[in-house]
Amino acid sequence: MQRRAFLAGAAAVAAVAPIAGQSQAATAQGQVVTMKGYLRKVTNYYLVLTPTAQKTDPKTTNYAAWPTDCVRVYPKDLAKMPGQTGVVSVTGKLWKGNQMDAASKTVATVVMTDAVLG
Repeated sequence: MQRRAFLAGAAAVAAVAPIAGQSQAATAQGQVVTMKGYLRKVTNYYLVLTPTAQKTDPKTTNYAAWPTDCVRVYPKDLAKMPGQTGVVSVTGKLWKGNQMDAASKTVATVVMTDAVLG
């Protein structure tokens, strides 16, 4: 049930963001969405939102290896978004496509920026 809630997303500010395995309807790049999942701190500047508590950031340099149900999250203020226990809602701008983190040199295909809890 939690995985379905994560994949479907929660009620969005502008719309629900389709994630892999869902409708092929396009989500505008940078569209503000709200998603639910387990939030884990990965570095001192980004987190990862996953559908299950056991899943973590793959820390990969291969775009094909990025899981379709994970979202890299760059928070607006990391101090206000510590890694949580349990399911949380995160709102931010959703970007899809090949993206590399300049500092860690790891890649992701789904990224949320300007993210906040709630």
